[in-house]
Formats: sequence, C-alpha cells, structure tokens
Amino acid sequence: YAVWDSYDADKEAQALDAQAEREARREARRRRKVEAEAAKARALAREQAAALRAQGNTAFAEARYEAAVLRYTDALALDPRSAAAYANRGLALLRLRAWEEAEEDCGAALLLEPAHVKALLRRAEARAALRDLSGAVEDLESALALEPHNGDAKRRLARAREEAREARVRASAAKAVERVQVPITVVEEDPANADDEFVQAVALPRGEAKAAAAGSGGGGQAAPPAAPRVPGPKVAAAPAVPQTATALERDLCSAALARDLAARRAYLQAMPAG
Repeated sequence: YAVWDSYDADKEAQALDAQAEREARREARRRRKVEAEAAKARALAREQAAALRAQGNTAFAEARYEAAVLRYTDALALDPRSAAAYANRGLALLRLRAWEEAEEDCGAALLLEPAHVKALLRRAEARAALRDLSGAVEDLESALALEPHNGDAKRRLARAREEAREARVRASAAKAVERVQVPITVVEEDPANADDEFVQAVALPRGEAKAAAAGSGGGGQAAPPAAPRVPGPKVAAAPAVPQTATALERDLCSAALARDLAARRAYLQAMPAG
C-alpha cells in the first residue's frame, strides 16, 4: 500500500502525453520525408517524360510515326497523367491510319483536360474516318465553343455536317428500296420445242418475226421455215416460276425474261412440248 500511496497519476499521464507527442513528431517528420522523396521522384519522372515527348515530337516531324508512338508511350509510362502525350500519340496514330486507337488516345487526353482543343480536333478526324459523323460533329462543335474563331474547326465542321446529311439521305434511300435476289438456273434445252412456232417466233429477231407473220397471213402461203439453229449445250436463263410463287416473284421473272433475249429463248425451249 505504501507504493500505491506514493503513485502520482497526474505525473504518469503527463509522461504518456509527452511520449505520444514525441512519437507524433517523429511520424510527421517521416511522412514529410517520404512525401518529399515522392515529389522529387515525380519531378524527375516528369522531366524524363518531357524529354521522351520531345524525342517523339522530333520523330513525328521527320515522319517516323512508329518511332513517335513508341516515344510517347515511354513518356506515358513515366507520366500517365500527361494529356499532351496522349494527344500527341493520338496524332501519330492518325498518320498511321489507326483510327480506333487514335480516338481512344484523344479521349484519354480529354478526360484529363476537357478543354484540350487539339485533342477534340484530332478525335473528330478519327471519328470521321470511322464514319461516326455525329460524333465528329459533336467534337468540332465543342472545339468551336472553346475557340470560336478557329478557322480549321469551322471548315471541318461544315464538311462533317454535309457528309452526315449525305449519309442520312443514302440510308433513307436504301431503306426505301427493297432488294430482291432472283436466282438464275442453268437448264438443258428441250429439242422437242425446237419446231414450235411460238418458240421460233420469239427466237427470231423482231424484223424477221414480222416478215414471217406477214408471209403466213397473206396469200394463203406459209412462210418459209426458219434456218435451223444449232443450240448450245447450256444456256443461262431466268428460273421457272415456282408453283407457289408470289406476285413479286412472277413480276421479277417476267422482267428478267424481257431484258435478256438468250434467257427468253432458253426459258421457252425448256417448256414441255405442247
């Protein structure tokens, strides 16, 4: 009990507080040192990234676009939040016609710097190449909102709007036209139809058919028989109309026969005799 009676709680509390304060000061010093070292490393990385970016600019100016892409990629590995590096690599990718990759890089630059006008113009170029004309128009309008007197953006916007209008017209016209494919079959000639008067009349040229009709109708004398024709082994012809053909199929078959004399001959000769 004598020891307990001599225990000074206030003094012990003060000692604990002093120890905690010393530890807090040590931790603050350690944290400041770590932050300073990290800031120094970041500054060095940015400096190295800027040097790599400059090398990429030099390669781009010399039209060595693949080398420029590699240098910008190395720069981004050191400084991944560099909008300039993304935008520059996007431009090099445009020159390599890598449209999708260029659009992605310009989009990354805009995430970091939404007011990056060059990135907007370059993404618009990539989107136009990908036929995303509405996206290209949107980027160009955003660029002009930031720089109203940018003549290049004005010219590109006018061209993109015209291309978008033409694309809408073509799409509308394509929807209005129903495309139907008519299969063409190859059929064997039927010799039994070779002497059929109707087949011969259709097979004759128009002038000869009129002469034959006039000869058979006047004077009671039949027209002289047409010279024998030597049929080829196979003739491409319009298909026979199926029994379940729709009106459209019959019309298309008739149109095909009307356009192609050889198809009309083969079609009629392929008909069963009688």
